[in-house]
Amino acid sequence: VLSPSRGELILDATAAPGIKSSLILQLTEDKARVIAVDLSRNRLYQMHKIINKLGVKNIDILLSDARKVKIRNVDKVLIDAPCSNSGAIRRDPALRLILKSKPKLYEHVASQRSILDNIVNNIRFRFGVYATCSVIPEEGEKQIARLSDILNIVKVKSIGLEGYRGYLNYDKFSRLFPHTHDTDGFFIAKFKGR
Repeated sequence: VLSPSRGELILDATAAPGIKSSLILQLTEDKARVIAVDLSRNRLYQMHKIINKLGVKNIDILLSDARKVKIRNVDKVLIDAPCSNSGAIRRDPALRLILKSKPKLYEHVASQRSILDNIVNNIRFRFGVYATCSVIPEEGEKQIARLSDILNIVKVKSIGLEGYRGYLNYDKFSRLFPHTHDTDGFFIAKFKGR
């Protein structure tokens, strides 16, 4: 969905443990440059191990909070936002207990909102992808729909189903469901920057 290309500067806003950043670099034969941001020192330590093992080089690791990070210009942004992980409920039924905690869900929603607001308002980029491993619309459709007056939403091609009806641009979003696609649940949106 991100479609990384050689020579691009790509921000992975919530990068640890580094799998997505490494994949971006592998897809471009290490010819793109990734700025990998995460606020957990321990997870960034794990990221160093992974990127060294995979042999990717063009990566700058930044210990920072995506809700506050300031970077002027990038070509593309990947936001795989921290979420409730509700999409993994099929393989981890214990999540049902956690998902009953409304305060924890609202904490994730507030964090996602802050990350999106910071990136959309403070960083210049051509394209962005926002994704969560959640089946809850507050963590997907609702987050992007509230920014539809700022963002130009682009249709995500040939992945899963459309988003939940009732949200602006729902037909441009993509949803994967555990019971339909035999995978964890995901929400994916793609948008043009300003």
